[in-house]
Amino acid sequence: MRDRRRKIQRILQVQRQLHEAAEWKLADLSRLGLEIEAAKISLIEALNEDDALQGPLHRHDGEAPDQTDGRGRPSQRGEDGTGGAGPRRGAPREDDGAPFRQA
Repeated sequence: MRDRRRKIQRILQVQRQLHEAAEWKLADLSRLGLEIEAAKISLIEALNEDDALQGPLHRHDGEAPDQTDGRGRPSQRGEDGTGGAGPRRGAPREDDGAPFRQA
């Protein structure tokens, strides 16, 4: 009977320790959540400032649009903004003179 009582007491003691450890973990996670929320608010405030916008997203009135592709490389668009200077010299044309065929 004594052995059974000691086993039960030991189980209860371990359960109390596990419960206490879970409470500590919950407190740590709650504190971490508050820190993340504060960092999120700070980041949003920083991004809402005009000084944070730089590069291709930020232009002052009267400036020419950025001529890069967003990665700092020159844009491949032509002057008309359609995506290129047209077909290369000597490149085959779509209209090769063959009669129109229906599919």
